[in-house]
Amino acid sequence: MMGITLLDQDFDQDYYFGQLNTVDNLILCKEFVRISKYIHSYGIQHKDIASRNIMFRRNNGFIIDFNRAEKMYNKPKIDSSARQAGIQFAKNDWISFLQFMENRNERNDNLSRVLAEMRNHIYDESKVNDKKSSYDQIYEMIEKEMNAYGMGQPTLCHWLYGTENEAVARREFKVNLTVPISSIANPFKLTRIQYSEVDFKHFNKKISQLKKQGLLPSRSRL
Repeated sequence: MMGITLLDQDFDQDYYFGQLNTVDNLILCKEFVRISKYIHSYGIQHKDIASRNIMFRRNNGFIIDFNRAEKMYNKPKIDSSARQAGIQFAKNDWISFLQFMENRNERNDNLSRVLAEMRNHIYDESKVNDKKSSYDQIYEMIEKEMNAYGMGQPTLCHWLYGTENEAVARREFKVNLTVPISSIANPFKLTRIQYSEVDFKHFNKKISQLKKQGLLPSRSRL
């Protein structure tokens, strides 16, 4: 979900200049829901959700910059009180996402319905205990809104159309390179969490490989 990869530069520029269309924004919401479920399922709160920290590799979203990230739990066993605290941490990431999404200039009924439903899931405690997680419910709703918008499947970010990346992105849909949201554990059903120490040797090795391939300047440091 997060890694050293070549990311599209177009997303941040188009977001900054307000050039994302409705489908782009729906894809952005959809990818955020999937990624946030993945992060939260590992007991991590990002704490710095903003447009500058969301990137795309073709049609797949990534969240970067975990400098402010924190553990959602302070002990391995997750009891009811710890779970409530964890839920609040997860809500904070969603609130941050909604704050910058609701300032988008381009809004229509499809996107408005998605943002309203995300807000409902944040403040409705009863939805936490649903058989299907809030992440999955919102994700499915976004897919339906994308279909209702009449763009067909697969739906791509607008900057991919007419480029060599369009064909690659369509092939990636078929092999499903991203982690399906249905395979990610429900963060609110966890009973235990075990945090692992960061393996800096792994990242240093990756950086060395990228430098040798000429994909990073030689002065880049972890």
